[in-house]
Parts: sequence; structure tokens; C-alpha cells
Amino acid sequence: RMRNVELAFDLRPHEQLRTALNLYRYRAHDLYVAGNGEVPLAERDGRGGELELSWLAAPALRVEASASLARVVDSRTGVQVPYTPRQSAKLGDKD
Repeated sequence: RMRNVELAFDLRPHEQLRTALNLYRYRAHDLYVAGNGEVPLAERDGRGGELELSWLAAPALRVEASASLARVVDSRTGVQVPYTPRQSAKLGDKD
């Protein structure tokens, strides 16, 4: 079972510029996690956010950037879940 809450803002002041902010929180219960021949049930709490920016620099060039932060912990122990990125960022163009 999973419960999720998300708050999103999307601002487009003009055709060439778009900004977006997303904030979220979720709780997941009774997740199956593969282990050493066992399949224990897991509990996860996650929260985070993402900021996106898109700019149409020229008719044939769009520049996009985003950054995100996330924290996922085991609800039972409070320990950060391994292999879950805490932050990420990207920059790119689309033509």
C-alpha cells in the first residue's frame, strides 16, 4: 500500500520560459524486498522536491535544467535506504 501527496507549481511567464516546482511525500507499507533467500516486508517514508527550468533560447534550441533532492528512510529503523540518490541535477538542450 502506498500513499502519496504532491504539491506542484508551474509558472510560464512567457512562451520562452517555463519553471516548475514539485514537492512530494510518500509512505509505502508492506513492500517486498529481495534478500538472502527471504522476502521481508519493508516500510518506506520518502520526501523530496524538484525544480525545473526550460528556456527557448532560439527557435531551434531549448535549454533545460533541473535539480532534485530526496530522502527515503526505512520507517522502522529511520536509516536511509541504500541506492536511493539524495540529490541529482541535469542540464541539456533539445533541438
